[in-house]
Amino acid sequence: MLMVMKCVPILGFHVTGYGLEWSADAARGSVSTQLPQGNFSTRTFLTGLFTAILGLLFGIANVWLLALAAIPVLGWVIPIAVLVFGSALYTLACVRMALFGRFGQAFQLSDLFSAYKRGVGSLVAAVVLPVVIVNAIYFLIVLLFGDGTAVGLFLTSLRGSTYGAAHMASPVGTLFGLGALFVVLCLIGQFLNGFAEIWSFRAAGIWVRRNAPEWASEAQGMARRRCSRPPWM
Repeated sequence: MLMVMKCVPILGFHVTGYGLEWSADAARGSVSTQLPQGNFSTRTFLTGLFTAILGLLFGIANVWLLALAAIPVLGWVIPIAVLVFGSALYTLACVRMALFGRFGQAFQLSDLFSAYKRGVGSLVAAVVLPVVIVNAIYFLIVLLFGDGTAVGLFLTSLRGSTYGAAHMASPVGTLFGLGALFVVLCLIGQFLNGFAEIWSFRAAGIWVRRNAPEWASEAQGMARRRCSRPPWM
């Protein structure tokens, strides 16, 4: 159900927030592998919304990488390296934000880099591998299902067009078929993207539990001091 909600733009914020809250549970020490009950709440929605804002800021900050396109070899090696290691740092910032329940915690760069340096390789693996695996699966789906269906529709169109004017509508049907195929593949991609996102967040939360356990105690102490204040204030 969560992955279906991921296909809806606004409801997708809740799915992202749900994944980060589950990640925060792992950072606090939860070892349960079962997904918690996914109740829609203001907190999960705002967590997902602020994560989208962080992603937008991360994208804007990396616009300068486009200028490297003219450089041979390094023009694509450097951007890939920056995006891989930057994505790990971005995910770590999102987990910290969810753990503390404050948007500003995502910008505590000294704390982020202090934890980041304790296990860069393992964090990158935790964040990137789920995305790589899921995208490889999606590529195979597109290759096996998408290409085969598209070729079949095209051949049907050619065969139908040889029978006269009565069958001239077959190219139109082919276009509609290709359009429907495109929509289905996009929905599958969005579904798998949501799965990879939650998987990646959960792995990052486990990484925080092992490499930055002090975050959980700091967040707990901060929560006690503001227990009478509304969320995200």
